[in-house]
Amino acid sequence: MSVRHLTLLMGALLLAAALAHAQSYTEDDAIALALTLPECRDTIDHQEGWYALAYDTQNAYGIWRVEFYDSAGEDMGYAHVSPRDGRVYDGYCLYRPSDAQIEAARPTLEAFVRSHEEILALIPYVDELTMYVDYDVWNDWWGVYIANEENSLYVTVKFAEATPLSLDDPELTGIYFPEVKHYEEWFNESAQQAIIVAFIDRRIGDRLANLNGWTTETEHLGQQRWRVDFWLEANWLASAVVDLTERVVVEVSVS
Repeated sequence: MSVRHLTLLMGALLLAAALAHAQSYTEDDAIALALTLPECRDTIDHQEGWYALAYDTQNAYGIWRVEFYDSAGEDMGYAHVSPRDGRVYDGYCLYRPSDAQIEAARPTLEAFVRSHEEILALIPYVDELTMYVDYDVWNDWWGVYIANEENSLYVTVKFAEATPLSLDDPELTGIYFPEVKHYEEWFNESAQQAIIVAFIDRRIGDRLANLNGWTTETEHLGQQRWRVDFWLEANWLASAVVDLTERVVVEVSVS
C-alpha cells in the first residue's frame, strides 16, 4: 500500500472515529454538563419555566454550546462544554425572577427600606411614598425605586445568602439619585429658565416691546445666578442678572 493510500485510510478511520464519538452525545448530555457550573445550577434551581438549547459546534475541540432562557425567552446565560472531556470551559447564568417571585419579595424589601435609618434621614415621610421593586440580573441585587418626583431615590439591597430568593438579613448596599440631571442638561434648562425670568421683568419687557428678531446670550455667574443679555443683531438692548433660587431679577441694565 502506498504512502498516499495509507494516509487517506488513516484519515478516513480518524474521521469515522470522530463522527462515532460525536454521535454518542446528545443535547441533554451537554445541558446536564452545563448545569454543573455552580452559578448555573444555583440559578436554575430558583428559576420558573426555564429551558435550554444546545448544539454540537463540530469544531476541533468537541465543544457544545448550551444557552439558557427564562419562560419569556429572555437570555439567562450560556456555557461552552465538552461532553467528551466532561469539562465546562466557560459560561455564566443570570437569575431573572418571575413577576410572582418579585411580588413575593416586595413586602420584605419595602418593610426594610421604609424602616432603614439612612432612608429615614433622607425622606422622613417615606411611608407615604410609592415604591417599585426590580432585580438587577448583572449585579445580583434587588432594587427599590422610591417615587418622590425630582427627589426620587433608587436603593439596592442584598441578602446574606447567595441564593437569589433568600430574603434573610437584608443589607442596604447603595443609594442613588436617578432624577439628578447630567451637567449639560441642567445647564441648558437653567439657561432657559433664566431667560424666561428675565423676559417677564417689566423693564426688560418694555425695552423689547415692538421689536422682532431679538436674541439672547446667557452666562452662568455661579451658584444659581445667571446673566441674560438681549440683542437685536449687533445691537445690545438690555441685560438682567437672575437668581433662579428665588426666580427673581436682581439687576437690570437697558440701552
